[in-house]
Parts: sequence; structure tokens; C-alpha cells
Amino acid sequence: MKRLRVGIIFGGRSREHEVSLASAAFVLQAMDRRRYEPVLLGITKNGEWLTGGDSLRALAGASGVKLALPPPAGAEALVRREGRDGFPARLARQLHVVFPLVHGPLGEDGTLQGLLELADLPYVGAGVLASAVGMDKAMQKTVFRAAGLPVVEHLIVLKREWEREREAVEARAAAAVGFPCFVKPSNLGSSVGISKVKEAGELGQALDLAGHHDRKLLVERAVSGREIEVAVLGNEAPELTFRKVCRCNSSPGGCYQKLAV
Repeated sequence: MKRLRVGIIFGGRSREHEVSLASAAFVLQAMDRRRYEPVLLGITKNGEWLTGGDSLRALAGASGVKLALPPPAGAEALVRREGRDGFPARLARQLHVVFPLVHGPLGEDGTLQGLLELADLPYVGAGVLASAVGMDKAMQKTVFRAAGLPVVEHLIVLKREWEREREAVEARAAAAVGFPCFVKPSNLGSSVGISKVKEAGELGQALDLAGHHDRKLLVERAVSGREIEVAVLGNEAPELTFRKVCRCNSSPGGCYQKLAV
């Protein structure tokens, strides 16, 4: 059986570079080598593309990240390419599909997806528009609200506004959102630059931290809820698979319930 050649793109220029390396290592370990042939495509922190050789091991070493990696597949030389001229043309002709695993801006925000569209390469995950909206938490809430979905109380603060009117912003956040609340960079992942603020005296430090990562900041009310995981497969006819509905002792991973399409 002919294997599909899967380009795995990881690394990138965002502050979530190291998280992306861990994701790539996990996918690489889980990939069925009888069906898929992985092709590693690393992006350094300064935007260079690494092809050939073991680019994942090279980037992990450069970042000081310890990963559980399989032994090197061969002695192919590692090649550095400038990344601003587009996707490496020779590689584009060799790949069947691309698995983007670059986290944060310039990876999950539609920019990498647009590059793959220009290269006429099929890829895993959301398209350009969905990726862009999904990355920007403030815009995401605007779209959800327009669609009639419930959204928690929140306040969008521009970094320049926070720097010029600190007391006014703190007063607005306390009135509109209250405490406890979460403060986040609008355009980043789910871990970097995020603070839980329990009282008013902690708000300023949290906004300063978020402002190191983005020019648009989000303050939203803390909610005690239940995490629901849903996998969606397909394009024109998407199919929902399973969601986790509880963490009881009936099975090692909890209970699962089939979702109707």
C-alpha cells in the first residue's frame, strides 16, 4: 500500500514555539508509519524553514526542550531556507497533505493556512477565515454574539488605552466584569500571558503581563463550568464524533455520549 506523505509543520515565530515542538513530537509518535510517511518541516524562531534531516530534534535542542523522540530515520542533511518567499516549491510537489502544528500567531491565525492555499496543498484543520476568527478571542466573541450564542461578560482593552488611562480601565473592568476574572492576550493560545484575577489589586499586573504579548487585551468573567471536547471531521458534510460529559468511574476515561449531526 502506498503511504501518504504528510508534511508536519512545527516551531514558528510566536511565543508558543516550544509548545508546538511538543505537539509535533506527540503526532510523530502516534502516526501509523504503515499508512503515513512523515516529512518534518521546522520553522525557527527567526522564520527560517528547516527541511531534511531531523528538524524537530534540531529545534528542540536550540530551545532546550526535552522531547521523547524516535531515533533519527537517516543521515539526510538538514537544510535551512528563508521562509518569506513562500512554501518550498520542491517540497510542495512531494507532499500529499500538510499537518500544521504551529501554535499562536503566524500559525493558527490563518496566515500559514493562506500560504498553504497559495501552494495548492491540502491541509488538516480549519481554513483561513475560521483560523483567523478562532485566534482572535475578541473577534470570536463578536461572531458568537451575532450568532445568538451566550457569551460571558467581558471587556476588550487596547494596550495603548491601558497605558494612558490605567485607573479608568480598572474601574470599567470592575464595573463591567467584576471579580474573579481572567485577563488574556486576545491573540495567543490558552496558556501564555493569562492570569486569574481574584481581586481588584491584582488587575494591573495581569493587564501588564497580557500587554507584553498583544496590543489587544481581554478581561472576562471567571466561570465555573465543564469542559466539553468535540471532534469535527469533514468539510461540506461535517461529522461530530464524541464529547466527554462527565468524569465518573464507569470507565478509565469517563463517560462519552454520541452527538447527533
